[in-house]
Amino acid sequence: MDFILTEKNDQFDKLVQNYLYNVDDDLNLDSALINYVNSIDIYMNGSRYSDGIRIKKLFKKINFWLEHFPEKLYGLYFDKSKQLANDDKRDAFVHSLVDTRDYLTHFDKKNSPYLISDSDRVTYITQIRALIHIYILHTYGIPDNSIWNYYRRFILDRISGD
Repeated sequence: MDFILTEKNDQFDKLVQNYLYNVDDDLNLDSALINYVNSIDIYMNGSRYSDGIRIKKLFKKINFWLEHFPEKLYGLYFDKSKQLANDDKRDAFVHSLVDTRDYLTHFDKKNSPYLISDSDRVTYITQIRALIHIYILHTYGIPDNSIWNYYRRFILDRISGD
């Protein structure tokens, strides 16, 4: 809660606003996917690696964002042991989000092997929405154990790991 009360963070506010705007399941799937991915892009705008280099590519921004999840919460969807390592399944998930978003907004990457099919969009949107929700709850100071207990009750499509 100290983070929210002491630091004005317009980027986090936009992440929360975008999440709330898109939480309605009746929205167009394409619009929801674009908005969720864009909200992470906006939130991560200006982020830098520990060596000071600015993160510019959307794929890298999303991966960097995921690296900052608490390990236990990261493990709800991904293999905890690969949070800071190479993970082909996580990377394929992120590539799919980015390439599909680019296709839907700019008609780029129409031949990408990572494009999300219409039938899989609901799953991807559900996953990215849950990840954003988990991140928001954690940032607002909800105990990680409470978040984990809430989400573990659901049958989650794990993105990587066993």
